[in-house]
Amino acid sequence: QTVDTIAHEITAFKEGYHWGIPITFVQRGNKDSGNKEENEAITLLNECYNAENLGREQHRLGHFVEICGIGYTYVDINMDWEEGESFFKYQFLDPRHTFVVKSRYYADHRVMLGGTYYTDEQGNQKFTVISKNKRFEIFNRKIVNGKDGQEELTWGFENRSGEVNPLGIIPIIEWERADDRMGCFE
Repeated sequence: QTVDTIAHEITAFKEGYHWGIPITFVQRGNKDSGNKEENEAITLLNECYNAENLGREQHRLGHFVEICGIGYTYVDINMDWEEGESFFKYQFLDPRHTFVVKSRYYADHRVMLGGTYYTDEQGNQKFTVISKNKRFEIFNRKIVNGKDGQEELTWGFENRSGEVNPLGIIPIIEWERADDRMGCFE
């Protein structure tokens, strides 16, 4: 007696159909819009996405969204920018080690914090938690090199804990497949 489940086939089809081709911004020619700067900006944005391997990152995101019903991406400023690279970093985050905290106070349940964590071989836990205003590195439940007080902190390149969030938004984006957060074969 054999049991044939087609969960893998359904997931592979959904991944290819929904996530197979990465986002590309389309522009009108100079003749149509009359705005040369707009066309150059759209071309530059497409080049930045290509430099960040958007196709691969979206496929990894789509794999978890179709199976688990949820996925996460991280968009941040490229601090080590060099000629020919993207001005921003676009990365897939493993949903098994990523979370967002939503407000129960506001009716729209807006995201208040975004975070990711891991546990090393010795059992030490490291969290990176980002609010709208600040970013913190937490090691074994203690804030590392950052202050949680009221004083104004400066933004730096080397040590990022406790720095002011230069974007002013939470750079971890949560993607839900559906409101019930179920996979495509459930």
